[in-house]
Amino acid sequence: HNYYRCTKKRDRCSQKYIREEVLADQINNIIQKVSLSPSIADKMIVELDKDKEQEVKDGAVFAQNLKSEINNLEDKLDKLLDTHLNNTISKDEYIAKKQKILNHKIEISEKLRDFEQKGNYWLEPARKFILDAKQAGIIALQKNLFDKKDFLKKIGSNRILQEQRLFI
Repeated sequence: HNYYRCTKKRDRCSQKYIREEVLADQINNIIQKVSLSPSIADKMIVELDKDKEQEVKDGAVFAQNLKSEINNLEDKLDKLLDTHLNNTISKDEYIAKKQKILNHKIEISEKLRDFEQKGNYWLEPARKFILDAKQAGIIALQKNLFDKKDFLKKIGSNRILQEQRLFI
C-alpha cells in the first residue's frame, strides 16, 4: 500500500499517514462535486454559442457606430478648417475647437481598438470551464492520480491534508 504524509518542510508535523486509496476516494468526491453531466454541459455550450452569435451581431453594430462617429469627427475637422481658412473664426478659436475634436476622436479610436482586440473575451474561458467540468466525472473515474492532481489545481487552491481529510 502507498501512504501519504506531511513533508515536514516547515516544522514537526503531528498529522497521521493516509492511505492512497482513502485519499483517492476523497479526491474523487471533490471532483464529482464540480462535475457537470454531459447533457447539461452540452446545453450550456449551445447557449454559449447563441450568446456568441448575438455578441458578434451586437459587436458589429457597436464597431460600426464607433467608425461612423470617427467619420463624423473627421468631417467636423474639415468644416472647422474651412471656416478658419475663410477667416470666419480666429486662430485661437480654431486651435481650441480642433484640440477638443481631436481628443474626442482619439478617445473613440481607442475604444474601437480595445473592442477589436478584446472582442468576446469571456466566451472562450466560459467554454473551457464548461468542458473541464464535463470532463470532471471522467477524471474522477480514472485511476491516474496525476490527472486528478492537475484537475484539483484547476478547481481550487490551498489544498490541505489535515486529520486524514483533504480540504480545498
